[in-house]
Amino acid sequence: DSREIPDLLSTISTKARESGLEIILFRPRPENLKDFYAEIPVDIVVRGGFISAVTFFDEVGKFNRLVNIDNIDFKNPKISGDQVGLEISTLATTYRFLDEADRKKVAEDKAKADKAKK
Repeated sequence: DSREIPDLLSTISTKARESGLEIILFRPRPENLKDFYAEIPVDIVVRGGFISAVTFFDEVGKFNRLVNIDNIDFKNPKISGDQVGLEISTLATTYRFLDEADRKKVAEDKAKADKAKK
């Protein structure tokens, strides 16, 4: 449900902070409409330790709602005492079912694209 998305995104950012990560970037991308659902991708860049990142990913994996974490990139390691800090970038993607109006729009767009190919 599209009404749940803002709360879900807020929960994801809260889990990142609770895991000990500093949020550098949290940017939702435009939705990708499919036949009966929409993908909602979010670019995330955080700073913190490896264990904090793993804790964050584990917490997201426990959500009741499906959230895929892809394209994980660890970079810019910096040693501070006995800790190694990293910049971690990833793409989190969640999903929502399309309502009837959205499904109709997807079908119309697909029909136009098929017609344009001919």
